[in-house]
Amino acid sequence: MLNWSCEKGRKMKISVVIPIKLNYIEMHLDEFVSYVTSLGKELQNDDCQIVIADESDKKTYCYMNNRFRQFSNIVHFVPRDRTGDNDKLNGIYAAMDYVKYDRILLIDDHYRITRGTLIKVYEYFDKYDCFKMMPKFDRYSCSVLVDMCGMFVVNILDRRKQYCGHLAFRKEQLMRAGFPNRDALFDEFVMEEMLRKKGYSIGFVKDIALEATQKISVRKFFEQRIRYAYENLAFPFRFTLYALVLPIFLVLLTISPKLAGLYAGGLTIFVLAVAVIGQLIYGATPLPAFTFLFSPIWFWFYPFTTWIAVYKYLTGGVWFGGRKVRKSK
Repeated sequence: MLNWSCEKGRKMKISVVIPIKLNYIEMHLDEFVSYVTSLGKELQNDDCQIVIADESDKKTYCYMNNRFRQFSNIVHFVPRDRTGDNDKLNGIYAAMDYVKYDRILLIDDHYRITRGTLIKVYEYFDKYDCFKMMPKFDRYSCSVLVDMCGMFVVNILDRRKQYCGHLAFRKEQLMRAGFPNRDALFDEFVMEEMLRKKGYSIGFVKDIALEATQKISVRKFFEQRIRYAYENLAFPFRFTLYALVLPIFLVLLTISPKLAGLYAGGLTIFVLAVAVIGQLIYGATPLPAFTFLFSPIWFWFYPFTTWIAVYKYLTGGVWFGGRKVRKSK
C-alpha cells in the first residue's frame, strides 16, 4: 500500500540523482528533457529534488539548462572534479555536494520513473540501507529481452543480484563508508560493495519495477556485450568460468564433435532452465512469455566477449563515456 502521508506531499524527502553525458544530436535528448521537466512538475509539491550531473558538450548543457532553470526542484550542473577515469562516478561524486536529502535514488538516463514508483521506493529505505530493483521497459525489443534474460539468470545464481543502472542508498552512510574508487568501470558494484563491507544492509526488491526505456543501435548493443564482459573482471570466479567455455569446447571438438555438441547443448539447456526459474520469480512485470528463450543469446556472447575483454585489459582498458577505463573495480 502507498503511504498516504507521501500521497499528500511534503513528507517524501528524497533526491533523484541522474549522471548524464549526451551530445546535441542524440535522438533521445528531447525525450529525456521532456521527461525530467514532467517529473519536476509531478514532484513540485513534495520535498524531492532531481540532481543532474551533466558532463555533456557545452551546446547540450546549455540546451538542457534553459529547459530546467525554471524548476526550483531540478539542480543541473557540470562536475568540476573529473580526476577519476569513470566520468559517471565523477558525476555522482560531485552530485553529493548538491544533494539535499539523505535518501538517494541513483538512476541512469534511460529510466523514466514516476512519482508513484518513487513513493514505493522511498518506503523500502526503512528496510534496507542500500537496494536495487528490476526495470520495467516501455517496449520489449530483442536487445531488451536479451538483457532481461541476463537479469533472470544472474539473480538466481548470484546472491548480489544483477546490477542494472540504478542504486538506492543513503548519502550519510556512503560518505561515512568513503566514496569508492572513481577509476573503476563497474560503478554500481563498487558503491554497493563499499557499503556492504561496512556492514550496511543490502537488499533486492522484486516487488518494485522502475520504468525505463531502451532505444539503442546494433553497434551500441555489441559495445555493451564487451563492456559487460569487462565488468565481470570484478568477479574473478565468474570471469574465469566464461573464459574457460571456449577452450573446453575446442578441446572437446578435437576429441569428438559429438562431445563438443553435448557440452554446448548442456550449457544451453542449463541456462534456459535457470532463465525459466528467474522469469517465474523476477518477471512480475508484463513480459512476453517466451522471454527466457533469449537466454542462450545472452549467454553465448560471453565465451567470446570475455576474451575480447582480456585483450582490452592488456591494451589499456575499455571505452566508457568517452574515456578509457582499465580498472573494473
